[in-house]
Amino acid sequence: MHSRVERFYRGIEAAVRYQAVFHFSLHPENLTESRHGFTLLDDILDRLLCACRSEGIEVLTMSNVVTRMERNQSCSTGTVIPATI
Repeated sequence: MHSRVERFYRGIEAAVRYQAVFHFSLHPENLTESRHGFTLLDDILDRLLCACRSEGIEVLTMSNVVTRMERNQSCSTGTVIPATI
């Protein structure tokens, strides 16, 4: 579980450094792998909140990411690409 937290921290740092997308998913069953699961989740969320406040990190659903990418692509090509639902 600790390695997941470290990967999360490195991913956030890389997203800030390269102004990139960092995709992170955590399944509820992962929280039961260790008796510290919820404490580690709190640590992850605290780090994310700090990055949002200090670095301007945005938290988006995958649907939001797709919509933004489609919008950016249509702006750069002049072609409207319909979003799938």
